[in-house]
Amino acid sequence: MQFAFFKKYRFECKKCGACCLQRSLSLTDVEYQRLTRIVDHSCYDDIKEYNLTPELHLHDVSFKGKYCHFIEEGKICGIYESRFTTCRLFPLFITALPNGELLVNLMHCNGVSLSQGKLVDESFVRRFIDEANKADPSFLREFISFRKSYHNDLFPFYTSIDRTDFWTKRSFLNRIFKWFAERSPRSKSVDIRIRAVNEVLSEGLSIRLQRLFNRYRLVQPPLVVTSIDIEQMADELEKRLDEKLNKACKDAELKKQHEIKKVFSEGKAEILVKEKPRMFNLNESTTYSTPYLDKIKIKVRNLFIEKPLSNDATQLFEDYLAEVLNRVDHGGFSMDVPIIDILESLFRFSQNILVHAKVYSQESGKIEKDHLNDAIIYLDSRGILGLTTTNVVNEISRARQFRH
Repeated sequence: MQFAFFKKYRFECKKCGACCLQRSLSLTDVEYQRLTRIVDHSCYDDIKEYNLTPELHLHDVSFKGKYCHFIEEGKICGIYESRFTTCRLFPLFITALPNGELLVNLMHCNGVSLSQGKLVDESFVRRFIDEANKADPSFLREFISFRKSYHNDLFPFYTSIDRTDFWTKRSFLNRIFKWFAERSPRSKSVDIRIRAVNEVLSEGLSIRLQRLFNRYRLVQPPLVVTSIDIEQMADELEKRLDEKLNKACKDAELKKQHEIKKVFSEGKAEILVKEKPRMFNLNESTTYSTPYLDKIKIKVRNLFIEKPLSNDATQLFEDYLAEVLNRVDHGGFSMDVPIIDILESLFRFSQNILVHAKVYSQESGKIEKDHLNDAIIYLDSRGILGLTTTNVVNEISRARQFRH
């Protein structure tokens, strides 16, 4: 068993109800049949079925009017003793590596900390698995088998037209993070540094992948990129990496300053509300939720006033992004997503985290570790990264169709 996280986290459920506010509920066949017997069809807003294999299906169910049909007053689950597999496993998400070994992702929620609760180790995970297996004995076993088989495929490497294997891609993602954490200027904000890494790789990898296309005299894609090819490309990129990242950071910072100046000159801005863009006048107010579901009102103009991060907050931010890139499947990036889209999604997600941390910092002149931690908890426990990735991929796909 492997863990996608690096710290010795502990978990103790706070019964805050925040984990129940997902946009949909993923159910096994057995669970879906049980749901249809206890909930009238008129309560459903949408039902989507995913046939993973001939024997393995998932049903994504969303309810009308609120997130989960079973939340009762006081944020209590009305069917807690017979709750569904997804609910039993939270804050864990368990998947399988190509060699069949289990990989455990840990979502950050109000109950996850470094000091309180039970240690999230192998025995802790096994207890969660045993509990889920009692509810539906076959599902987890079949799901793990499915993920193992799937992860033995070839996946998009940098773009959708070049492919590599699971281990090589994952290793390169870890190398990207080291470049971000160790080589990009720490004096710059996290979102600036991610954008800079994105731009440096976009230029460098595009050139080198085109050379491979030419070397192999490919008429049409896909290009299968070996681990040796990728290692050579990474070594070449590192030769002038510091110089290129410094320049890219300066360019990204100037671009950000220009965008903020434009917002103030026009007196309006587009911001995300429930992960959907909406146009506001700067003097309007908007509302954000906290991890414990309290509401904070803030003037839109205050979202565009820069605030520095404390050193502790910056370190927490970097640790969290390392975890995200190390996750597989839920809570991280699907292996189907090319790295060019992963970096763009990570950039937008980091901006979203910074906005929430800024909201939580209120009158403070600096974003402290606690502000950032609350932002991570709020966004991570609601799977916002997955929505960001989907939106980015869809936007890029539409742009490509338009160009052609």
